[in-house]
Amino acid sequence: MPRIMAIAGQKCQRGALNMTLRRLASLMAASLALACAALGQEEVLPAAEGLLRPDDQVAFLRNGDIYMVSGEGRGLQRLTNTTDREVSLRAAPDGSALVYESFDAATNEFAIYTHDLASGMSRQIIPVGHAPSWSPDGGWLAYTANVPGGAYEVFVCDRHGQNIQRLTDTPTSELYPVWSPDGSRLAYLRDLPEATRRSQVLVIRDAAGGEVEVTTLTDQQVTGLSWAPGANLLLGARVTEAQVRDELYEIRPEPGTPRRLTEGLDGETAGAWLPEVAGLLCSQVSRSASRPIVRTLDGTGSLVPGTESGDLEPTLIPGPSRRAPTVYVRNRRSFYLPAPRIVGDDVLLPLQALAPQIGWMVTPEGATLRLTMGDRELDLDPTTGALSSGDAPLLLNPLPVLIDQALLVPVGALAEHLALTVDWNPTARVLRVTTKEATDEPSERPETERVAPSDPEPGIQ
Repeated sequence: MPRIMAIAGQKCQRGALNMTLRRLASLMAASLALACAALGQEEVLPAAEGLLRPDDQVAFLRNGDIYMVSGEGRGLQRLTNTTDREVSLRAAPDGSALVYESFDAATNEFAIYTHDLASGMSRQIIPVGHAPSWSPDGGWLAYTANVPGGAYEVFVCDRHGQNIQRLTDTPTSELYPVWSPDGSRLAYLRDLPEATRRSQVLVIRDAAGGEVEVTTLTDQQVTGLSWAPGANLLLGARVTEAQVRDELYEIRPEPGTPRRLTEGLDGETAGAWLPEVAGLLCSQVSRSASRPIVRTLDGTGSLVPGTESGDLEPTLIPGPSRRAPTVYVRNRRSFYLPAPRIVGDDVLLPLQALAPQIGWMVTPEGATLRLTMGDRELDLDPTTGALSSGDAPLLLNPLPVLIDQALLVPVGALAEHLALTVDWNPTARVLRVTTKEATDEPSERPETERVAPSDPEPGIQ
């Protein structure tokens, strides 16, 4: 699981604010955008080639429901059809599901739902919650929910809505939690109610419960927050200085001043980094319309194919060519941080997380790692990739890779030595690992196991 889970139960301060008004304002803004779309013509933007791939999908909101279209603008599908409006749409990193919140007028509450893209089924997982975001391994969700007294605090749960844990306890509310790319930190906005003007502070919380205040925002209503591998934080805000407009800001995860990415009468909101930080996917909000766009970092943009005026909150469903491999170990779905890597015809997995799943123990022995299972012993040199069991060393190909203090090893190259059966489907990007002694029968719906190292790889600096 992500390392930030270690902070569950630690106290910070206490909190209060009513986010329902903010969510209702979001719904009103969506209705206003739809009405404005009928009054003006769409702006034609310059092309931003190559930002969306043909196998990508883009999900977005239209008339309060969720739609999906390919990166080429083909195959438009309506995914939900309800009387309640959906908001806060986010796609899972592995492209398997969407998470969103939906307002139920009958209960006057927002609930969090997931939509499984394979089955087409939506399911409520949290009865009262807001602004859900996926962990980078796709196994967990962070969100905010109100507690007795009216405060909104940060919670986490697994992707099925189970194992709920509260992370914050403050005198003000925390909003829009997002995970760091390595799963070790959370960023969120904290209201400052004692201020004479609307103010929020951006906070980053580490796995030990320590907090760093990155920047304070004044006269701005935050509309979204995202964080992606290799990127700084991306913050959307409605600025209310001389006139109301929506802007996007880039913020380094350390104390400093936000850098405005957009400027002018037309604004951009609900933004997210595209993979490899190649550009942005966001909604452009003008005086006459709102429409999903993709844009490069220098501002060159294009409309998302297959969308139209009034569509909101685009989110990228990464195509197979972008996704990390889906991994099943002994018929159980496993999530890893760092994410699995494809090198040639092999897949690299974090050794410290994989070993206990297949019955091996990893301990440091000087400059090497010793792998043991019963009376069997193997020594691995993490630097050279040399593997030995008393005989002449065998050089692993491809070589192990050290990422974020975790050693990723080629599971195919190790299969024979660890008594594994490895089935790698490069087209579907699915890896299945079983032990040769295992007698487990495959199930139609494999159980899910969340796996991520909470500490650096033993013996690796």
